[in-house]
Amino acid sequence: MTDTRLPEAWLTDPVLDALSSDAIRVFFFGLMWSNTNGTDGVIPERVLRLLHPDGKRQDCVEELVAARLWRVQQSAGTYRVVGFLDHQTSAAEMEAKRKLNRERQRQFRQRQMKEKRRQLVESAAPDVTRDVTDNVGRYVGQEQEQEQEQANNGNEPPTDRGRARDADDPWAAA
Repeated sequence: MTDTRLPEAWLTDPVLDALSSDAIRVFFFGLMWSNTNGTDGVIPERVLRLLHPDGKRQDCVEELVAARLWRVQQSAGTYRVVGFLDHQTSAAEMEAKRKLNRERQRQFRQRQMKEKRRQLVESAAPDVTRDVTDNVGRYVGQEQEQEQEQANNGNEPPTDRGRARDADDPWAAA
């Protein structure tokens, strides 16, 4: 979101005081349009129709040029607000602020996501981790040992995962 500054000193500025209310409106709306569109005070001719409810007011434009608040640009069909950057933020500064704000927002969201993950892990992980690792430590290999014991007690050859070993099988473990 952009902002347009209207300095307090303009309330008593004799140049602005001498303008018609329509010309002041076009001047202020021109500032707002330029800030919103990032043109640093450049106002194209085609935009003039947006600056007053009655459409393009050439008399207001001429009044602003005569008061030296606007200047006709070298390139045909554009005007420049005189001293625009004295009171307004430049488009480059606004873009730098936006970039900084985007980065700050990205970092904030990352911190939030990291905190949510941490809370989720803390709420679920202790029980799950304890139960799983407790069981793993106690029962690892017991099933295989029981199968081996049963096979040896019955004088049967040891089995590999429930299959009898084939003496001719080159892949069978010795």
